[in-house]
Amino acid sequence: MEQCRAIFDRLVTVELEEMGFRDPALAELTRAELSARHRTEIAKCVGRRLPPRAMSCVMAANNAETVSHECLR
Repeated sequence: MEQCRAIFDRLVTVELEEMGFRDPALAELTRAELSARHRTEIAKCVGRRLPPRAMSCVMAANNAETVSHECLR
């Protein structure tokens, strides 16, 4: 679950940055709302493990497209 949450949180962070939002309070509110909305998808992730290289890629990614098209493939 920890790895799934880290991926989800990184995606929310980079997407908010891409939209120009830098407010930490807004980020936390958005993260909570999206977490509730996508709890089924997050639960499907549990038990799946990414290789360390892929997880490093997720954490270093500057945009959501990199995460989905490069890191998670």
